[in-house]
Amino acid sequence: MYLDKIYMRWLRGRGAFAYLDYATGTGRILAVFDNKTTVKFAVDSSSVQLALAKAKVPRAICISNNIVTNPHCLPIRFDLITCFRLLLNLGSENHLPVLQVSPRLS
Repeated sequence: MYLDKIYMRWLRGRGAFAYLDYATGTGRILAVFDNKTTVKFAVDSSSVQLALAKAKVPRAICISNNIVTNPHCLPIRFDLITCFRLLLNLGSENHLPVLQVSPRLS
């Protein structure tokens, strides 16, 4: 899988790290990194979607929230953040607020 190749290049020389999948949905991308990350968080505003993600990745810490409006809902900072489908599904006027919150989380 292409994500595995990117991850392996990025991982070289790193130890354990914390991962956040923002707007996780059903947890498809979260599952890719399940066995590759030490601490994994999934955030989504839909509790139904979050329940599906938790079923896929039981070790993930799942939080129902919106980190754009509430960036302090997360207890730690992250080494890796993904939000793949979110940016595709949002209107372009909403991209900047999502990307601006990322530095506060990493």
